[in-house]
Amino acid sequence: MPHLFAKSPGGRPALTREERLSYVLSIRVTKEEFLRVTGKAKLLGFRPAWYLRQILLEGSDSIRARPSKTCLKTAARIASIASGLTRLIRLAERQTPLPSEIVRMLDSVHAIARATILELREGPP
Repeated sequence: MPHLFAKSPGGRPALTREERLSYVLSIRVTKEEFLRVTGKAKLLGFRPAWYLRQILLEGSDSIRARPSKTCLKTAARIASIASGLTRLIRLAERQTPLPSEIVRMLDSVHAIARATILELREGPP
């Protein structure tokens, strides 16, 4: 019989051998260069190592600022509204056919909410 208070394994699953970051590249920079890189990384919301790895592998054009917590909360709220709209549409259609004008309006609101969520997730340009 399992123990009632058994500890859950929890945590992040282990990475495969291919996924692990196991090789180190080291470079030397001046104090000004170090401050510049760490400042840019911090401004975008990332650690310097991650920032430099992205530049090295993907190019500087691929880096966008990490969305703020407020932005992510707003996206979650909009997602909740969109989900609620979808449930309302499905429930209403089961009861009686909705007038096509109401369906178009709800679809429009749903599309706007979805587009806003995607825009918020991408972050500022």
